[in-house]
Amino acid sequence: MEIKSLNTTQKTNYSATAALTMKNDADISCWGIDIQNISEENSESENKETLAKLNNLLKTANSNIYYSKEKNTYYRWNADKNKFEKAKDIKEVLKTGYCQTKKGSFLAPDGELIVKNEYNSLQPQKEIGYNLPNVMASVYGLEKTGKKFVFLDKNDNCYKIWDDKTNSFVKSDIDDVTQGSYYKKGDKYFDFLNRPTTEEKFTANKNGYIELKTPGIYSDDKISGVYYKWNKETKTFEAFGPKIEEEKLLKEAPDGNISNIKQGKKDDCWLLSSLYGITTHNNAIFKDLIKVDDNGNTTVTLKGPQKEYTITRQELESAIKTQKYATGDIDTIAVEIAFEKFRKENIENNNISSNNFLSMYFLNMYTEENYLFAGVPRNAIEVLTGKKVTSLTSTQNNNYYLENNKLKQGKLDEATVNKHLENPNNLLILSLSEENSSSLGHAYVFKSQDKDYVYLIDPYDTTETKKITKEDFYKRLLRVDFTDFSEPIDETVSKAKYLNLIK
Repeated sequence: MEIKSLNTTQKTNYSATAALTMKNDADISCWGIDIQNISEENSESENKETLAKLNNLLKTANSNIYYSKEKNTYYRWNADKNKFEKAKDIKEVLKTGYCQTKKGSFLAPDGELIVKNEYNSLQPQKEIGYNLPNVMASVYGLEKTGKKFVFLDKNDNCYKIWDDKTNSFVKSDIDDVTQGSYYKKGDKYFDFLNRPTTEEKFTANKNGYIELKTPGIYSDDKISGVYYKWNKETKTFEAFGPKIEEEKLLKEAPDGNISNIKQGKKDDCWLLSSLYGITTHNNAIFKDLIKVDDNGNTTVTLKGPQKEYTITRQELESAIKTQKYATGDIDTIAVEIAFEKFRKENIENNNISSNNFLSMYFLNMYTEENYLFAGVPRNAIEVLTGKKVTSLTSTQNNNYYLENNKLKQGKLDEATVNKHLENPNNLLILSLSEENSSSLGHAYVFKSQDKDYVYLIDPYDTTETKKITKEDFYKRLLRVDFTDFSEPIDETVSKAKYLNLIK
């Protein structure tokens, strides 16, 4: 087949498109006359496309290489000569635009030799060291993965590796690869050192999660305040953390109910454990503490000091965005803000007691940023409910403990405490020293006990139950605050500035 070319020495007003439309059913010979008169003002691409149609040449993935199905031959466009020339060296044009030559070498889309076949050995022309698999992956359009010399073939939907013996890619037994070089074979998982690992670790690596110091908790190091933990049942990661809770709470409206609490950064376990204990032990009293109007404003009534604080929707949203308050239920934050206002007023009015921990106005530690820092559960319960609380407090002398302001001989052991734990009418908030610390305390809601264990609700997450051995429990027990809500507060104790210790 003769490849027709364009004569650009003569000028007419015909365009390449006009020349094509003039053909009609005329003999092909007339094409030679018409096309020879096409103006050199036509663009190179227009001339190329015109000649390709004229000669029945098909486009390939390489914009400069065309194919004649009739002749089973490839043609290369010569821009300088403005014509097609037979590409005698090309065996195949690949989908990537790379070309394989008849000698088994490979050309880049621009025609440059990138892999030379010498004695059936493929040699990259620009690479130093063994990098043939990466070069050939570019040739065949395979994607690199996190694991060296393992490539993803999206067309075949599988992973492949290069076989030097056959000079071709073959299917790998790897089913999945992460950017961190973790990989999966069947139902088994391996890390970047080819050591067996778990599906959790593999998925975390695939998602780009980094495990924190707390085992099983991950972060993606991209979004502040978002963490992830593995759900063994669904075999997926679930997001949690301040940012997730913020987004959830901003969509909520207060409704006067608290179903769960997750302590934030206010160091107010004493308040949150007491609040949750009241909601679960005597919900009728709790219902009388919080009222919500139609505009989403929440009025919190503190029955002990007989104070009311209305927390606006705007105040709630501002508090939520700090990511410092409790999460779980938006109503919890309203109570925290009310207590902040109560404590701040007492400071401004010089109405605090730093010496009487039995007082509703006890406050011996705070910061301008955090008026909820540290407290005693009995204070929270009496302020919220106006009901009398009894406190059993350990002392530095292991032979004595305090029952309210009375010094008693003995210790906070099972013999002293158990009768109060066994009373079903009692709400009990238990303060335990932190593990590995004899002084720092954390408050829990008592749930139940059996022969060997005590079960507690932690305000850090009230949806979970903490189990502790009785031996460890009594070793760490600092104080017990309990009430059956039957008596009003004893104002001689709860409003006194100083502790009147009775021996």
